[in-house]
Amino acid sequence: MAGGIPLQHECNLEDPEEMFLWMLTALPGMEEQAPMLVPPAWARKWSKRLYDAGARFHPEEQTVKYIPPPQKSSALYAGSGRWVKMGESPTPEETAPSISGLSIAEKREVVKQLQEEGYIPAAVTGPEQDVAEVSSHGD
Repeated sequence: MAGGIPLQHECNLEDPEEMFLWMLTALPGMEEQAPMLVPPAWARKWSKRLYDAGARFHPEEQTVKYIPPPQKSSALYAGSGRWVKMGESPTPEETAPSISGLSIAEKREVVKQLQEEGYIPAAVTGPEQDVAEVSSHGD
């Protein structure tokens, strides 16, 4: 699950513990506070309780879906995902992959690909420089 947030497409909708798990994300009134109010293990039990009490998921009646926070958002904004009407698409900011974990060489490759596709003029990046990369991540 993305960042621990249960997403509908990642849940087994045949499993009572997961059928409603994704629906317990960013509950009304808490959307901006936290994506999950309780540990996922508790939410799984709540999902099963809903199932045991007779609730069932009917995808043909679904009118909203959850869009998780952007990949590049910090933990400070982890609750900023949002529920939207079915058919609404995520913004490019929400779907763009985070490049913060890429090495300098990988970032250069991304720039090269964007140049090749015409999104960045070649003159913007300037001449290739010989630089050393320092990482605090041990790699």
